[in-house]
Amino acid sequence: AALSDGSGTTSIGLAGWSLLVILALVPAVLSPGQIGWAHPAVVTGMFTVLDCLRLLPLLFLGLPFHVALPGEVPEELTRLLSLQLILSALALAAYLLGMALAPPLARYRLPGRWVAKTSIASLALRVIFLSAAGSILMIFLRGGWRAHLVSLGFGRATSLAGDFYAVAALSVGTVAWLLWFASDPAATRRPSFWVGAVASIPIPYLLSGSRSSLVAPLIVAGIIHAARGGRVMVRLVMAAGVVVVFMLGALAAVRESVWRGTDSDASVLANVDGTSAIRALQEITSRSGESSAILPILARVPGDVPPLYGQSYLALMGIAVPRSFWPGKPRSVDGRVGETFFGVGFGIPPGGLGESFWNWGLAGVIVAFMALGVIHRWAANLVIASGHSPPVLTAYGFTLWLLRTPGSPSVVNWAIAVVPLIAVALLAGRRIPSPGGGPPDA
Repeated sequence: AALSDGSGTTSIGLAGWSLLVILALVPAVLSPGQIGWAHPAVVTGMFTVLDCLRLLPLLFLGLPFHVALPGEVPEELTRLLSLQLILSALALAAYLLGMALAPPLARYRLPGRWVAKTSIASLALRVIFLSAAGSILMIFLRGGWRAHLVSLGFGRATSLAGDFYAVAALSVGTVAWLLWFASDPAATRRPSFWVGAVASIPIPYLLSGSRSSLVAPLIVAGIIHAARGGRVMVRLVMAAGVVVVFMLGALAAVRESVWRGTDSDASVLANVDGTSAIRALQEITSRSGESSAILPILARVPGDVPPLYGQSYLALMGIAVPRSFWPGKPRSVDGRVGETFFGVGFGIPPGGLGESFWNWGLAGVIVAFMALGVIHRWAANLVIASGHSPPVLTAYGFTLWLLRTPGSPSVVNWAIAVVPLIAVALLAGRRIPSPGGGPPDA
């Protein structure tokens, strides 16, 4: 009632925020189990707490305006923010319930186990070299680095419409590097491993302009390390977080300078200072506030904008078909949000919460997040059943990071990472049958 008439919205929002944080932290105080702090409930809770920290200042200071809701007063925007927090708490509760009710797959015997048939390090370095060479060639064919980056200003969906699958294939070097790390815990002591990291991790960013792609391999590697029982080095994680904030701001400055044509990218990087961190923090806050995709969905669905009733998930049917062969294939939900709520031609991600609510309202949110909990539980059980097999462990890291929310773009990104992983694993190893009396292997 308070949310409907606008009274007490801040206090209700704080209650929803507190409930969300409690639900996120509960798994962390329980026993980590057989996969350490890489338990899906713990990792998901960590991501949830980070999101909550972004939203807390907006609750206290209020949201003065929203890009897609220009006519709404700050009180109404605060009400929508409170509603988002309550829905997020219900979604997390549904996720934990789905995880608790999922059948434990570890009781079943799997058909065999993966063993390496060649040097993982040698194969990974060859794959990384081919990936880097192919990426340089692709950028050259697109007119060079500057022309390539300028084209990304029109939106990745438009700029890379004909090269989407080429970008995915050329990013396989990062996948090979992660499989190398999962196969050999001592790989970090070798200089060649770090050469491979420097040569492979920037490739997805250079091709797509997605700054988050620079962070993703490090997060997946952290999940792999924790799942093997590795010690979580809090100081190192905090230091890495500070570096990431500066990096995001610096790369944003590079992108804007190239689009404006005012500076060379090298001169912008030479002037990186504290304003880079401020820029990155402002952008992160903006995506949670005045540019958030979930708020206009909550405001206009189903009153002004009809529900999708599953239409956004149909985009998954065309994931393997290039748009050049199927010009009329369904648009992703990101593109739908940008066009419907923001009136722009590029995609704006609503997250799993926004997409499920736009499709089927509250029922869609509960079902989608319960399904996500089941999937994460199965993924964790497969890691245990496989004896921490390197390909399974790497796929598990991709699952917790790329499938951290039940949205159709998340499924697409997960498939783009896992399919090359399967290919590299088949090249690097083979399956041997599990012994009849031994533990279940994968």
